[in-house]
Amino acid sequence: MAVEERRGHHISLAQVALREGQLDDALEQLALAAQLRTGADIRRLRACVFLLAGDNAAVLAEHVAATA
Repeated sequence: MAVEERRGHHISLAQVALREGQLDDALEQLALAAQLRTGADIRRLRACVFLLAGDNAAVLAEHVAATA
């Protein structure tokens, strides 16, 4: 349970960073969350970060991985 709470905390921090336009910070928090447990939720958020960064190839890769 503690692992899921930490993971959720990192995801929350990533969402805040994403809203504030701090894309590098968002990716860092998502990487920390993924170290605890990866999942489609993290891939979707990474796709959002890459979309805002204008990296369409990375958006597509994350989308495909999230839906696989």
